[in-house]
Amino acid sequence: MNFLVDTNICIYALKQNPIVLERLLEQKPVDVGLSVITEAELRTGAAKSTSPTRTARLLEIFSARSRFSTSCLRTRSRTSSSAPSSSAPARR
Repeated sequence: MNFLVDTNICIYALKQNPIVLERLLEQKPVDVGLSVITEAELRTGAAKSTSPTRTARLLEIFSARSRFSTSCLRTRSRTSSSAPSSSAPARR
């Protein structure tokens, strides 16, 4: 089963919530995804935290275990031709 975790779940995991950690650790790392939006939200929160260096380090460790890291999604978006195209003229 694949999971795409949201920002709140990531924060619970980073704060060592036992229920969330247990559930995540039951999964294979390849089955846990982290979107670029969630990663951006977490990085913004880390930068604003009271200990940004420590929080950023924890975030790096956490995101390294997930299947969809930022670099992975960037690579996929460059090779994907599924982006919608518009045939309608642009409005001004």
